[in-house]
Amino acid sequence: MEKERVRKRPRLVWDVAATETVPEAQRALVLGNGVASARHVSPPRRDDDRDGHYVFALGENLTSRYKILSKMGEGLGWTYPCDLWSVGCILVELFSGGALFQTHENLEHLAMMERVLGPLPEHMIRRANQGAEKYFRRGSRLNWPEGAVSRESIRAVKKLDRLKDMLLQHVGSSRSSLIDLLCGLLQYDPSERLTARQALNHPFFRNLT
Repeated sequence: MEKERVRKRPRLVWDVAATETVPEAQRALVLGNGVASARHVSPPRRDDDRDGHYVFALGENLTSRYKILSKMGEGLGWTYPCDLWSVGCILVELFSGGALFQTHENLEHLAMMERVLGPLPEHMIRRANQGAEKYFRRGSRLNWPEGAVSRESIRAVKKLDRLKDMLLQHVGSSRSSLIDLLCGLLQYDPSERLTARQALNHPFFRNLT
């Protein structure tokens, strides 16, 4: 029998059944500013695993970038409201059939957010961490389209509609309660975003029969 290779770093365990016990050394998943991140953990083992496998960096985001606010929000100390933003993005995806912000680049992500939801609030820009400053001009305006990496990126942003117009293409004007719910979940400012309890008590869910 092949000898089990000794791990130098703890493993991040995925899809563990409720009856299974995860060793303490493997409980490396942490929460940073309300977003799941990894602290020196590596992916689950595969049959073709080798020593050169990828290792997550400290604080790297493990949540899909389409479902969270971009890097500019990391310095704002959000917790549960970030999950409600994610719920809003997921609901839009379910009704429209596509990811709300289909991108892998931070500045383009922010530009898409402004295109769909309107300008980012200046008070939030001022409070964002230093790593986000490069995305803005004079600390208040998004560096777009000047900072775009390509013309394709600019076109990808321009083709997006405002949130309400985007939803009306799929649900019709009769579902105004859904539009109101999603607008409440996708508020930039976490203090203005719907809470989980408020969302569950929203007319959209009360009217489901």
